[in-house]
Formats: sequence, structure tokens, C-alpha cells
Amino acid sequence: MPSRFHAVLISLTLVLAASGCGEKPPSTDGGTDTKEPEVEYVDRNKSGEVIGQSGLSRHDLDRQIIEQLVAAGSDVSKSHRIEHHFAIPNRSIALKVQAWAKENGYEHSEIIQERTDVSIYYYVDLFVETPLEIEAIAKHSRRMETLAATVDCEYDGWGCEVVPKEGAE
Repeated sequence: MPSRFHAVLISLTLVLAASGCGEKPPSTDGGTDTKEPEVEYVDRNKSGEVIGQSGLSRHDLDRQIIEQLVAAGSDVSKSHRIEHHFAIPNRSIALKVQAWAKENGYEHSEIIQERTDVSIYYYVDLFVETPLEIEAIAKHSRRMETLAATVDCEYDGWGCEVVPKEGAE
């Protein structure tokens, strides 16, 4: 299924693909680390071609994106408007994603339709203001993955704009 990316996600994909990152960070919850299923994330361009494979879990990807945002100058003490991206096979499912967003305190974008040579896909973004902390981001990512599995669409990850530190613009 074709995917779309924001600059942060594209740069992260390229960095991860080039570096072969994949080492799991140590547990921060006193050793009660719950093992996430081994999932390899494959990033595709709008034509469906593979442009990167991270080999990381969703939690590790979340951590890497946060690290990239911090390296780009984002202030972790400030709230960030997170954009969760979905690639959806039909309009009916896109409407379900929007309805879920309303019921669960998220804002949503309009449904965007894109055609390829053989298919039509729909895209919806869900928005939430949250601290740029791994626990908060991971909670939202898990909810998005659950939503995608429930309605049968693809959760395409998240991104946000850099929120600069005071006086650092």
C-alpha cells in the first residue's frame, strides 16, 4: 500500500536504513519490560516501492523519531502536535477512522484520495497534543496500531514539526 511521509519520517527512514540501527534500549520501568512482537517496518514511496526497512519495533521507532526531533532543536518540555498517519483501502474505512478519532479525543484531517495506476487509496491524519516523551508517544502509537488492526488499514507512523526552545528560532 502506498505511504506518504513528512520530512522527519523521511529523514529518519534514511538514517535508520543507512545506519542499521536496531539495538533495543534498556528497560526504564524497573525491569518489567514487556516484549513487543518482532515487527519489521517497511517504508514505501507513493509508487509502493520499498525505500527503507528499519527492522525496529514501533517503540524503538518512536524513540528514534523523538531523538531526531531533539537533534533538530525541538524542546521536549513543550507540548507537540503529533500527526498520526493512516493509509486506507476505501472511503468507508476512512470514515470509521474519523469516527473513532472523534469518539476518542483526537482531531482528524479531511479524507485525501490518491490514485495509482491500479488502485485508489485514502489517507487520514489524526492529531493530538502531547508531551514529546516516549511513554506518551508510545501510548498513542499503540492505540493507532490497534485502531488500524481493528478497521483493517495501515498505520503509517507519526510525525510533528520541531517546536523550538525559547530564543532558538
